[in-house]
Amino acid sequence: MKRKLKKIMLIVLIIITAVIVLTVLSVFVSRLINSDKNKIDTKTGIQESTYIDIDGMKQYVQIRGKNTQNPVMIFIHGGPASPMGYVSAYYQRELEAELTIINYDQRGCGRTYFANNCNANSNIDLLVDDLNKIVEYAKERFGKEKVIIAGHSWGTVIGSIYIQKHPENAICYIGISQITNLYENKLNAARTALEEDAIKETEDEQKLTNLINKMSKVKEYNDMKSSA
Repeated sequence: MKRKLKKIMLIVLIIITAVIVLTVLSVFVSRLINSDKNKIDTKTGIQESTYIDIDGMKQYVQIRGKNTQNPVMIFIHGGPASPMGYVSAYYQRELEAELTIINYDQRGCGRTYFANNCNANSNIDLLVDDLNKIVEYAKERFGKEKVIIAGHSWGTVIGSIYIQKHPENAICYIGISQITNLYENKLNAARTALEEDAIKETEDEQKLTNLINKMSKVKEYNDMKSSA
C-alpha cells in the first residue's frame, strides 16, 4: 500500500513539475517572439530603456520609434501609479512609424519607484516639474523645439496643468479619458456609492456622508488630502 501511494505521489510530482516547466517555457518563448516582433530594426530608429537623473532621482524612460527625425510624443500614464511602458507594444506599435514615443514611470511608480529605494515624495507640482524636465531632455536629445504631450486618465491632470504652464514647449496636447474636474469626479463617485442598497444603514454610509460634506468645501486640489 505504501509503495503504491509513493508511486502515485511520484507521478503527481512529475506531472506538476512538467506543467511548471512547460508554463515557464511557453512564457519564455512567447516573450522572445514578442521581443522579435516589436524590435525596432530601422537604421534611423531607437529602442531604448534607460534612466535619467531628475534632481537626484532616477526616472525610468522608455523610448521607441522608427525614425528619430519624427516628432516626439511624451506619454503620461494614468493611475496614479499605473505605468504603461511594459504594455506599450499592444497600443503604440503603429504610431512608432510616425512618432518617437517616450513612456516614463512617474515618481513613486514602477521602475522609478524601485530605482529610488522606494522613497520619493510626490505631489502634483513635483509631477508637473518632472514632466518639464523630461520634455527638456527630449528636446535637447532629439533636437526639437516642441514635443507632443499626451496624457491618459490621471495623466491628463498632469498634462493639462503642464500645457497651461508651458504652452511654448508643445506642438499639441492629447487628452485620453480626460479628467475635467477632480472634485466633482470624486464627489459623484461617493454620491453614487451612497445610493447602493448594500451601504444603507451601515457605518460606511455615515463615513461617505461625512466625506461628501468635507469634500464639498474643497477649493484647491492639494486640500483634498486633508479633507478626505
